[in-house]
Amino acid sequence: MEVDQPKTADRKIIVGIDFGTTYSGVAWAENRNPSRRTCITQWPVSSANKEGQSSDKVPSRIRYSGDKIEWGFSVPVNAPQHEVVEWFKLDLDPSTQAVGHNPSAEGARSGRNTDKLVTDFIAQLVEHLIYTLREKLGSDLVISTPLELVITVPAIWSDLAKEKTKKACEQAMISAPEHHVHLVSEPEAAAIYALHDLDLNALYPGDTIVVVDAGGGTVDLISYTILSTKPILEVQEAAPGSGALCGSTFLNMRFSKLLQSKLGKEEGFDDEILTEALDVFENKVKRQFACNVEPDETYNIPVAGLANNKSLGISRGRFALKASDVSKIFEPVVLEVIRLVKDQITAGNVPVQAILLVGGFGSSNYLKERLRAAIDSSVRILQPPNAWQAIVQGAVLKGLALSSPDSPVVKVANRKARKHYGTEWSVRWDEKSHRNLKSERYWCGLDGCYKVRVMEWFITRGSTVSENEPYIAAFVWTNPVSKGRIRTVRMTIYNDPLSRDAPLSRNDNVKLLSIVEADVNHIPENQLRRKKGCDGQWYYELNCKIEAVYTSASTGYTLIYQNQRFRTESCEAVKSQLILGREIGRNKGYKVAPKKKKVKATTSTSTSTNQTSTPRTRNGTDTATATVTQPRNKVTAKKTRPSPDRYSNSRPSPSRKRNTEQGPLIQPPRQWSKVARTNDMSAPNSNFYGRVNSAITNGFENDSSATAVQNRTNKPQESSSSNTAQSQAYDTTPVPSTQALFRYQRPSFLDDFDLTAESPHDIVVAHGFTSALSPRQGYHPAPASILNFAGFDLENKDTKISDIRHDSISSHEQPIASAAAAASSSSPSSASPHLDLPESPDADTVTASAVGSRECLACSDMKAPDSFPYFVTLKCTHTPSICLDCMVRSIQVAMKTEYWTEISCDECKEKLEYNDIQRLADEQTIAKYETQALRAAVADEENFFWCTSDCGSGQIHDSGSTQPIVVCIKCNHRSCFRHGVNWHEDLSCDEYDRLQEDPEFRSYLELENERWEEAQAAQEEADWNVARRLAAEENAETERQEAQDRRAREREREQERNRVQERERQRNQERQRELEQENQERQRERKRQRNQERQQQLKQERQEMQRERERQRYQERRQLEQERQQRQRELERERQRNQERQRQLEQERQQRQRALREKASPRNAAEERRKIAARRREEEAKSHATLRATSKPCGGCGWAIEKSFGW
Repeated sequence: MEVDQPKTADRKIIVGIDFGTTYSGVAWAENRNPSRRTCITQWPVSSANKEGQSSDKVPSRIRYSGDKIEWGFSVPVNAPQHEVVEWFKLDLDPSTQAVGHNPSAEGARSGRNTDKLVTDFIAQLVEHLIYTLREKLGSDLVISTPLELVITVPAIWSDLAKEKTKKACEQAMISAPEHHVHLVSEPEAAAIYALHDLDLNALYPGDTIVVVDAGGGTVDLISYTILSTKPILEVQEAAPGSGALCGSTFLNMRFSKLLQSKLGKEEGFDDEILTEALDVFENKVKRQFACNVEPDETYNIPVAGLANNKSLGISRGRFALKASDVSKIFEPVVLEVIRLVKDQITAGNVPVQAILLVGGFGSSNYLKERLRAAIDSSVRILQPPNAWQAIVQGAVLKGLALSSPDSPVVKVANRKARKHYGTEWSVRWDEKSHRNLKSERYWCGLDGCYKVRVMEWFITRGSTVSENEPYIAAFVWTNPVSKGRIRTVRMTIYNDPLSRDAPLSRNDNVKLLSIVEADVNHIPENQLRRKKGCDGQWYYELNCKIEAVYTSASTGYTLIYQNQRFRTESCEAVKSQLILGREIGRNKGYKVAPKKKKVKATTSTSTSTNQTSTPRTRNGTDTATATVTQPRNKVTAKKTRPSPDRYSNSRPSPSRKRNTEQGPLIQPPRQWSKVARTNDMSAPNSNFYGRVNSAITNGFENDSSATAVQNRTNKPQESSSSNTAQSQAYDTTPVPSTQALFRYQRPSFLDDFDLTAESPHDIVVAHGFTSALSPRQGYHPAPASILNFAGFDLENKDTKISDIRHDSISSHEQPIASAAAAASSSSPSSASPHLDLPESPDADTVTASAVGSRECLACSDMKAPDSFPYFVTLKCTHTPSICLDCMVRSIQVAMKTEYWTEISCDECKEKLEYNDIQRLADEQTIAKYETQALRAAVADEENFFWCTSDCGSGQIHDSGSTQPIVVCIKCNHRSCFRHGVNWHEDLSCDEYDRLQEDPEFRSYLELENERWEEAQAAQEEADWNVARRLAAEENAETERQEAQDRRAREREREQERNRVQERERQRNQERQRELEQENQERQRERKRQRNQERQQQLKQERQEMQRERERQRYQERRQLEQERQQRQRELERERQRNQERQRQLEQERQQRQRALREKASPRNAAEERRKIAARRREEEAKSHATLRATSKPCGGCGWAIEKSFGW
């Protein structure tokens, strides 16, 4: 399928970048010649040699050598492993940092974060791209032509990781010419390329194809159903995409661990040998391995410098790697891919005709053969040509389609949403629909009714979305006039990647995505609509709309007010990590005051995916009430459990004090007891979502690159002391509830393990040895029950190995788990639902680094005795097993996550006193502890009062209830000391009490105000009439426009249904026509063959008859020619005789004339001559007449010939 020249006259260069985990590719094309797409295959090996290495892709690795950056093939082969940074792409996504992070390369980073590494690497790619373009097109053309850059991202990545990638590209392109950066998901780019080059004659509308993008780090899957093939190929997603961390990188990891387990103790084995062996495995073994290889076949792996060892298979610097071991390396990863493919086929619920394997790992023969054996034989397994370049080629095609919408590139009409997207707003309380949210309802003074905050989902997971049909919802933004004029209108966008059914209200699975903001400062005060509430206060009321657009790899939102569209921004800038202390405080059932963030520009970001303010229900606060213009995707899911941090009384409580939003004090709510909360990711969800398959990375000790599936417990009755251990984490890595939004599908290999067990079991890696694996904070240690050391024929003494990527992790770099889990075997009641440490390792598996050293149960490091405190508290009866450094970090985290009086020993749960904090904590933590203690002591003062505004200030009001008006010394806000609410301006305290008892009570001031308002009403009547008339006209116009829009949408939906039916009818007709055409074609072919045979026979007969006629005609002509020649000779003789007679007659005549002349006179002579001439003419006339009657002129020579029959 070739691409024609676009109609646009603007010249652009389309660039596609496939930024991969292990390898990256770049391709480009001109929009004026889109059929000519060029992949860069020449890469620099040094700053002087820009085209020294030929390859379809370049390694994704970087090395800093002073001020010089070495990347790709320019990194020396013999460079020390700890100086080379690889796999840093995985660090962009918080959910894959555990796999991609290489602690041994911390020195190579030189303090640079992941964003800087990605930016530097992409900048090198762009620099080489500009060099290549200048060589091919010329410098002037490159400088003057804008670039359209399309970069691919994994579909399973979080929104944060995608936005980081885009920002890194924009930073890297600063020095480039005019450019624009677009994102496209890797499986969609691969599908566009694969379908673009497929034979359209083999595709029919309704066919479904599964595209498997198997790359270095991730494997993404997506299913497409073909809608039409003419005039261009148009497809739609058949099921939500899926994926997992099971790319070819894990093959390298498993090979590295296998090599270390077999040869790690050999003298001379170092990083250089391992690097060279990995290079051979990557470029030779991994690409050549197939299913039909004999098990005893071997591959030679270079291990130069190691002594010969026949038992290990080392000979002459070569290690004999058996094909059976290679199969064990491949099998867990391939099984995970097969599971993903089967799940994707099942999710689509439609027959699948073909599976397309693309990507570097997708070109593996072993993977293709295993899939062919595992999938139904009716499904074709296809590997497009240049499968390694499929993604980068598809990115260029996507860029061409964006540059020229009319280009005949594969078009994705509809997609399947992978998450729930929506916002939260207030609706009227309904006893039937909202009975589970009764504790969260509040009284709305504006409308005079109870309301509750619920989720309004723009779209639910699995629903069909289209870029051409944005979702539009209308909402009303209100704010009391007493709070000042409205400056900004704000809409908070949430998503839920975990819940199967969209929840009715916000829970722990609902994460903040972005905040869309509109600045309304430019709108005059008199144009802001006001409305008097049922409580007598005036409120601003603004009618706004929110528009949502969903694309391949991003989402965009636009806020519309007064027909003004506020610039759409990408919503992937919201960070996915949560503030650890605030989130754990919520999980433990404490009331955590949300921290107010200042929002920038149009679309702002938050530092927390779940850090949002509780519904502000008092007078004087902003509220949003919405009406949906498109009722599709209406969700009626049930709330499983009310959130403790979002409670509210039905009416304002006169005795309740307000917590500050900015102070560090965390107070437990009086309405809720300190009951430990478990995370909302229950066991069923745990069975569906997970992390990296432990079978892929496990089977070896010290495997800190694997992250097990999150452990959740559904027990609501758990002791507070037990729950305290849940939040013991000594680093800044969030606990499972604060991890990234995306959760990879849980591998089926872990189905044998109880993820919700109260007391976890020991982790056995091989032959009964207890693992010394340090669990990552928030997760179970990964069980190694699939492929362990026994599968590689290793002895027990060889089971302890060191991972080259993690062997240099220091104590402060390791994720440190709570030591409370160490006592889980003896004290089940104190077991943490998140952290699960095994028992103390055997002496056979752990060797002390120094005589007398002890192992810290938190960081698992061997520490000197003086690194441990003599005691933790005076009440503790145990020997401290946690070092001082970990104790300091434990207290730091506890200060963020727990109430200050609840800080306890990690081992026995005895409370720490003030003296213990001073002895064990650092100065900053001690100061924070003293501040919180002081604030708590002051808050217990009888006349202490918290300001009811959002300033977070508190003060002692000496007058108490005798002078109830409290003026805040910070913000001058007036509050009522007696009732704990905003000061009731029109009511005294007694009147306010009567108003609470009798809603119909009216004070003297209210009556005076009513009379004054009646007097003012006469003056304002004319203005209000005009305003109402204009408002009525505007509302009528709005309703008319909305009705017209609804009718238009109905017509569009009806037309779409008709189009679908018409397409189905056309498909059936087309198939019938094709069958009829095939039958007619076969009949015509047989008839044509018979006609050809008859024509051949007739032709031969005609030729024979023609040859016979030719012979007869030749003979006749020859005979006639002879007769003609004979007659000519006779005529010639006759003519000669006539001439002879004429000469004789002429002589006789002349003689007579002479005689007459002699005799006659001259007159007679003249007369005689006339007679002679007349007679001569008469004779000639007769002669000519005779000649004409008896002869005709010859066609050849012109002579007269005798007439004959047939001539």
